[in-house]
Amino acid sequence: MRALILAAVLAAAAPPGGYVWHIAEPGRSVQYGVPQTDDRAFRIDCSDGLIEMMRPMDSDTADGTDVEAMLREGAIREGRIAYLGDGANLVVTVAADDPVLAAMLANGRMVIDTASSRYELSVDDQGRTMIGALLRACDAKR
Repeated sequence: MRALILAAVLAAAAPPGGYVWHIAEPGRSVQYGVPQTDDRAFRIDCSDGLIEMMRPMDSDTADGTDVEAMLREGAIREGRIAYLGDGANLVVTVAADDPVLAAMLANGRMVIDTASSRYELSVDDQGRTMIGALLRACDAKR
């Protein structure tokens, strides 16, 4: 069963204390969260030359359920629900050179929406530098 997940983009609330963009695993993962912990609001991984964007979410949807996620301005990409160490996560996999991902980065906003929550996260200059480097490295692995 496929769930169509669409929502308008709204500004995110102020982040919890201590949340910053940081390299979680050099060459593999950048996160927005508390460094040296599993506490994170957004994660971007490079896996086999593809980018996986993920964020925790409140959901009782079954692990592995295929979904469509709206990333920004109506751009729909395939995703799935994955239960990781912190519970349910929305995971969207895209090519490292996906123009929607490049536009989100250029705009300074990472967006990944669900039917139950609307999420938009600012990316500061430090975050842009880290994410940009990860995207370039990941694209080179394809």
